[in-house]
Amino acid sequence: MEPRLANNVRTFSSSTGYTSLASATSDIQRAEEDYHVHRRWFIGPMPEKVAIPIEDATHKRDIGHFVKEHALSFFLQEGGKLEDWGETEELSTREEMLRKWRESEWAAVLSRRKDAKDPLQTHRWVGNSFEVGKFLGVNVLAAQSTEAIMSGVSSRKGLSELHLPSLFGQVESLHHEKAPSISSLPRESASIRREGTFMTARTEFEASSSKASEYASLGIPYRSSSPTSEEPQPGPSTTYPNSIIDELAADDSAHSTTELIKRPSPALHSSSLSKARSEVTRRPIIKNPSVANSDGAMLQVDKGKHKVHYADKPVLSPIPDPAPVAEVLQRSGDDVQDTSAGAMSTDAAGVNTRTVDWGQVVLRDRMLVRVSYSKSEALGLHFDEYQNRMTSGLQYEDWAEFMVVWRRDKIELYEDYSTPGKERLTGHKHLAFVVPLKSGRTRLSMYSFIDMTFCITCPPTPTTAQSRTVSKSRGLFHISKQGTNIFVFKVKTRSRALDWIWQLWRHIGGQLPEIIEVRNPTLDTVVKIEVPNITTVENDKMFTRSNIIRLCIESLHNVSDWKEIVERQVNGGKVLELAWRIDTNLDWIWLETDMYGLERPWTVLCGLALRQAHLEIRLGDHYPNKVPNPKKADEGNPFITEPPSIEGYVERIKPLSQTKQRVYMVTHDGNLFLVQAPKAHPPSPFLSDEDEASPEAHTPLKDREVTRGVSQIMDAFGVADLRSILVVRRANAPVPANQHTERAPNSDQDWANVWTVHADPPEEGDYDDEGGEESLNKHEDKQHLRMRRSFELLLTSGHVIRFECHSCKNALEWIERLRALIVYWTLRHKCDAKEEMEVSSARRPRLTPRHHIHVLDEDLPPFPPPDPAAPLPALSNMYNWCVLQGCKPIIRGGKVHMRRGLHGQYKMAQMFLIAGHLVMFRIKPTTALHLTMKKRISLTDAYICSGYFAALALPRGQYDPEVNSAPRHYQDGLETDDPEEDMLFMVWYHKTTKAADASEVPALSAKRKLVVFRTRSKLERDSWCWALNTEIERISRGQRGREAVLRDTGALMKLGSF
Repeated sequence: MEPRLANNVRTFSSSTGYTSLASATSDIQRAEEDYHVHRRWFIGPMPEKVAIPIEDATHKRDIGHFVKEHALSFFLQEGGKLEDWGETEELSTREEMLRKWRESEWAAVLSRRKDAKDPLQTHRWVGNSFEVGKFLGVNVLAAQSTEAIMSGVSSRKGLSELHLPSLFGQVESLHHEKAPSISSLPRESASIRREGTFMTARTEFEASSSKASEYASLGIPYRSSSPTSEEPQPGPSTTYPNSIIDELAADDSAHSTTELIKRPSPALHSSSLSKARSEVTRRPIIKNPSVANSDGAMLQVDKGKHKVHYADKPVLSPIPDPAPVAEVLQRSGDDVQDTSAGAMSTDAAGVNTRTVDWGQVVLRDRMLVRVSYSKSEALGLHFDEYQNRMTSGLQYEDWAEFMVVWRRDKIELYEDYSTPGKERLTGHKHLAFVVPLKSGRTRLSMYSFIDMTFCITCPPTPTTAQSRTVSKSRGLFHISKQGTNIFVFKVKTRSRALDWIWQLWRHIGGQLPEIIEVRNPTLDTVVKIEVPNITTVENDKMFTRSNIIRLCIESLHNVSDWKEIVERQVNGGKVLELAWRIDTNLDWIWLETDMYGLERPWTVLCGLALRQAHLEIRLGDHYPNKVPNPKKADEGNPFITEPPSIEGYVERIKPLSQTKQRVYMVTHDGNLFLVQAPKAHPPSPFLSDEDEASPEAHTPLKDREVTRGVSQIMDAFGVADLRSILVVRRANAPVPANQHTERAPNSDQDWANVWTVHADPPEEGDYDDEGGEESLNKHEDKQHLRMRRSFELLLTSGHVIRFECHSCKNALEWIERLRALIVYWTLRHKCDAKEEMEVSSARRPRLTPRHHIHVLDEDLPPFPPPDPAAPLPALSNMYNWCVLQGCKPIIRGGKVHMRRGLHGQYKMAQMFLIAGHLVMFRIKPTTALHLTMKKRISLTDAYICSGYFAALALPRGQYDPEVNSAPRHYQDGLETDDPEEDMLFMVWYHKTTKAADASEVPALSAKRKLVVFRTRSKLERDSWCWALNTEIERISRGQRGREAVLRDTGALMKLGSF
């Protein structure tokens, strides 16, 4: 008999209960079409030499592995049912896929190349249009994107686990008549099922069946509290045949992703856990917030409050020992613990400073620091950006990079000696400043949440035992008997800055509150979590990110709107995440480990040290891929989905000389890039062995597509915003015009209908054109055929750009797909502007009040006052997870005003943040395209500062805080009146950096370049700074050895000598 999967195999769907796996497969197919799958089409043929690399032209490609891996996906896609899958169906499906390959155009091309004796030709064109990542009818790119979403584990670093059910929920039990063959389970399917499998181990703390069924109703994988293992083990309630276990184990080892976030240990407090899980109380109403304990327990008490008290239990952290830099660089993983990584790793940062030996380095980092002095000693408890702006009479030092070292009760700031060779003679760097932490006047405060800069105010403190050796220029900072020193610290990465803030806050007496409030803006509800009285949190798992999210889910799932609002969106691929918020700024909690993989137990709690910050649990969304349909009559399609991006080879016809230039045209995030043909980086028309075979070690296709897109943007010589294209039309004259007189539509509905005016139906013979020069030579009227192969872009600047395609059919395809992209991205940008104004209304009233037709003003209620604590669900779109995961080539893009240095005129530029670089294109009204600016800005070792912190660096006369800002209205509808310093940010960077070479470490006094940027609004500035700091974090974590050398370069003074 043929091995089959039993008909009673079930999966769990939180919205519909238990359904068949075939139904789940259809849900996955819908998810591939609707959510976060960046589809892309290549239009037209490509040069033979590009399509078929020389080394592969004479070798037969092995597609057997691909057919074996994706046979089941192909079977289901062709209408097959999962219960019918067996050896016979598998064999016939493989034969069908091989038959399709043999009949395909690309197989014929490879076959011809195998027998051909002539070399590959660049002028010979082969192939046709195809969808990138789709091979033999299987879209591998969509499958990999869906796998990352459905399983909750990203193939890129930084994606957290899903804490609610996905479409591939849990499998309660598998009853097998016969086990399917191992090859019948595709790699994607197996790994997804592995991630969502529900297994229960029997332990002495096993929960009751009612609790398990309760978790199942929520769609939450229930984990027992085994103190010996972090991962649940299969027990008697869940059995698997050996073949399935082996397949899943092999798949997990072969395709495991490098996660920054480890699963927390479920072993918490066994006694209280067992009791809590047997006495769960459900809230009947919404308004009363629940109080949950940190291990998931909820007990019923009077007045609807739920509290669990823990016994006090002090926990002491280990003390790391110092070690040389060379030894540190040779360590990895767990070997980094308890080493001189005390200055590098966050684990060492978690030491209890009251038990550190004298001279032990607690924390050590390079930082950008600005030092100032005030004669006043009453600056207040909190000195932030606003307080700095309001304080007069400050004396500033220039910006400088220091080596900041925390040893016992002092923070030491070291710099390079101004005299060459003096560091070699003294054996250490120059001690410039000292911050006493034991002084009663020392205060710590958050300076800027956007930059994650912190400030320490303290009394003037000498750096040496004899104050007379202090330089006169810094005498106020060292030997003054009155006044206050003010230090503003900017750490390169946000996570490391939070480590400093947390440890300093705890050291100077910061106490955990009795209750932590977690707000849910979607349901407008608050969950209160009681905090036990503990000494340290370094070894305690109760405050892990996953545990806090689980507590919130348990508390909120009984809210009446939970299922319709939250659970349905999670089933669509969204994830519940935690974030600290101040006003309209979000800081997602997404890094539970440092760059060395060591845990940061205070990942969630460190936000308590941030003044005015509150914790939220909200849906972590990717950048939206749908906009409301402005066609009111089209009720069947309320939304317009983002069309696939396009790319391909075309010839640009210059208007004056009529000369042709072969270029590669590609779209990314609403931008049209032009690349020289030799630097095109086209997609592969088929998946080779290195693409999809050998699962031991290869980069997923979707990641390679991101890298390919980055290379295209880096090599592009020009760009045009799709919003600047008024009309895409077929060429109607042999000679293109240089200017046009078209006008832009006035409304969104006009934009959606704009192409009905410029419809270009196919002409007779369009699809008979075989394309290329051979077909052109056979035609009688060559000029007319060239015109039919061409299309034109009419820009808002009045310019006309003409392109000629390989054939008439390709020209029609370019026109149709470009039109769809222009409509979508025009509406997308308008939606983004509306959301930005809605978010801005939480900070200040709208500049232009809304007018209501047919309603008198006196009949309307007054507009509500600004509320910085408003739910603002649009914040999740502005601070989207595409930035954190890097799932698109363009991390952030937009128009900004910029200038290099502190002097000169600002210039308008189209700027893109890609792969650790800022790429800019100069915007000029006289040019049809925005041409590239050759200089790229590398963010390796770069610092980002904004606001008043950055405005202080401007020369005298360029910034006046007393000047009132004028209201501004922009073309996309955005209105703002933010002051100048709120639209300002700067990038301090090194001109050249060899990131791959750890020996290339710049000195503290190395000269830095400076670029000043101005945005349209504060919200744009904030989102730019957040994206830049996130990318710098990613760069630093990818250069582990270099970061170690940076932090440990330079010797310190011996304690007792100052």
